[in-house]
Amino acid sequence: MRPPRKIIGTRQTRVEFIRALRENPRDPQAWNGIVETARTGFNRPALQSFLEDALRTEPTTLARLAAGEFYSQEGNYARAVEILNAILQEQPNHVEALEKIADAHASQGNARVAEIAARILALEPDNPKGLFHLATVRLYEGRSD
Repeated sequence: MRPPRKIIGTRQTRVEFIRALRENPRDPQAWNGIVETARTGFNRPALQSFLEDALRTEPTTLARLAAGEFYSQEGNYARAVEILNAILQEQPNHVEALEKIADAHASQGNARVAEIAARILALEPDNPKGLFHLATVRLYEGRSD
């Protein structure tokens, strides 16, 4: 049973999501819940430990996406990029991983964001994140095309 949306972010909600992931490490709803509750700041060291354990024992794409998001929120963009690159090594066209890695690169001011935005747009020409990052790069370059 999933907690109601109104209580997402509470400590108990995170415990329920972790319990669900222990039962089924491929539960996308629970992974999304973990990412959402991570934004609240509740016991981040315990969440980091849980995510690192998941990466060691069952490094699914969902676990990697959640961990990449967590480390981006922490400002540890190098770790986020490392984790997200593991997804892209296996699935080079994984759009969500490309979006998250573009966000991490943009947060660092890394020029690779232009390359990643181009990859996203080659896969999905109307992708909002790809368009945003491309527009941002062009703005910084002084271009208006």
